[in-house]
Amino acid sequence: MMLTSLDRLMLVALFVPLFITGCEGEPQCEQDSDCLSVVPCSQVTCDAGVCTTTILDDCCGNGVCESMLENTCTCPEDCGVCQGPVSFPSATGEMVTARYLEMRCNDAEICAVWFDKEEQVYNQEFHELSLDGMTFNVLINYPNPLEVEKEGLSIELKLLEITDPKVTYPIKVTGALALDGALVFGRNLNDGQFRRLGDAVEILIPISRLGRLPEEDYPLEAHISLEYVHLMEKQSINDGLLVYDQYGRPVMQTVRDTTARSTLVVGLGQDVTLIRLKAATMQAMAP
Repeated sequence: MMLTSLDRLMLVALFVPLFITGCEGEPQCEQDSDCLSVVPCSQVTCDAGVCTTTILDDCCGNGVCESMLENTCTCPEDCGVCQGPVSFPSATGEMVTARYLEMRCNDAEICAVWFDKEEQVYNQEFHELSLDGMTFNVLINYPNPLEVEKEGLSIELKLLEITDPKVTYPIKVTGALALDGALVFGRNLNDGQFRRLGDAVEILIPISRLGRLPEEDYPLEAHISLEYVHLMEKQSINDGLLVYDQYGRPVMQTVRDTTARSTLVVGLGQDVTLIRLKAATMQAMAP
């Protein structure tokens, strides 16, 4: 019997379901334990004989960084790694890569701005300076980089010589500033005074000014204010003639005393890099 084209098409339609059923074979599973999960953060269940995989929420490794529960420290697989230098816009708007500041995980497993204390170099500079008939030895200690609001300048002044006999003791330290031009970066925490040659005073100036950038260089100077009594003298005259002492020197008579004020300026030998962890943290948190 000759089969027509329509008959052949109907036979194919009857055999295809049988062929597909035969290929499916036995069910994949009868219960959930028969299914093996090879995908992280997934749950496999047996559904009508077929193992079905479902990706779990709130799970580290599911490829989604759930902002309320995960971060770059608790789940770098989903959120990325907390590492690398901090970048911030400069005063001109260009992006700058910090030399010292970088991102690291802290003890609370939060990605935070950090810098390696081992990279700090503690500088010690010596100066000998003269001011209004007085000579001082100046010893300055400071770290570089310097962390704002935690560190500062330590300045030791030693009175070495007085060349002006009109300068009298005590010589008082009434204030000290750390400046860059007219910008004040810190004020002294203590004062002191000199009562004799060889006396030393240590001045501490914490750096507290918060600048615009998380990391920036400044040519700082220390301005130390001194106060003392400066004698005003004139020669004694008796009947129009100078009065001399037994050694033939003109007698000097003090007619009044004047409180004198002077400022000793000490420039640091190099620019200081000031780092501001708070400013860098705010920059890192900005969207």
